[in-house]
Amino acid sequence: MFRNGKNLTLGFSDRVYYCPVELAMDIIGGKWKAVILWYLANGTLRFHEIKKEITTISERVLTRELRQLEKHHLIHRRVYPEVPPRVEYNLTDFGKSIIPLLNHISRFGEDYAARFGKAEHL
Repeated sequence: MFRNGKNLTLGFSDRVYYCPVELAMDIIGGKWKAVILWYLANGTLRFHEIKKEITTISERVLTRELRQLEKHHLIHRRVYPEVPPRVEYNLTDFGKSIIPLLNHISRFGEDYAARFGKAEHL
């Protein structure tokens, strides 16, 4: 990527990115990460509440995606010292910065379905 006539590279986690979109998609890309962030935009949720919202995700995949989002500082995981342990997830302040983008993506999905597919409210 060029900025001000110079090649710009971004370094993160021992990797070099030549485009900020490449880095962003590495962090939030895939089938589930943006969807998880979308649901957490409404507030704090426990693991099984997220699983209930995203019915087609397996527990194993949800666990993996939550760990990656936490590693990238987009969500915060809070464990309460009680029996059984209670774990809650919420967006970090930095994670909240992606919500306007997810709103645009959501509108794009609705518009696309209305134009080329079928939009139903269940």
